[in-house]
Amino acid sequence: MFSLHDIVAVAIKIEQNGEQTYRDAAGKVGDPQLAELLTKLADQEVEHAEWFAALGERAGPVEVDQELAGMGASLLHDIVGGERFSLGDVDLTTSKGVDEVFRAAIELERDTVIFYEMIGSFLSDPVTAEQLEAIVAEETNHERRLQSFLDGKAGWPDEG
Repeated sequence: MFSLHDIVAVAIKIEQNGEQTYRDAAGKVGDPQLAELLTKLADQEVEHAEWFAALGERAGPVEVDQELAGMGASLLHDIVGGERFSLGDVDLTTSKGVDEVFRAAIELERDTVIFYEMIGSFLSDPVTAEQLEAIVAEETNHERRLQSFLDGKAGWPDEG
């Protein structure tokens, strides 16, 4: 029902939504350290969108039923639309500190993984399913890196 093209387009949209959320908040917060953090998170979302775009380019064409593909694309668009997942519920401009921002970012990553896993249950093409697993792995890695920073076990999330 969903093509790899549809899934990659949704993944890019999710990353763009996250980037915009972080940039909007960075422009509104008064704390320079928090603004820097939000900008770094936004930059990482750009990198993820580029990673997903490259993933889509590397994948070869997959034969799909055009009618089903159209329905799948429409469904994904309706589900994602302008949603920013859990970050839409958090006003990052009033955050009490870096920890709260990281908790919100971790929740976004978790919600994204759950969303992709839900999509995976509709996939029948093994190549597309494999590519979706790569997307889930990337999002899970980002969540782990954010959690490591929050737990004080690592530097900024873009390091190592």
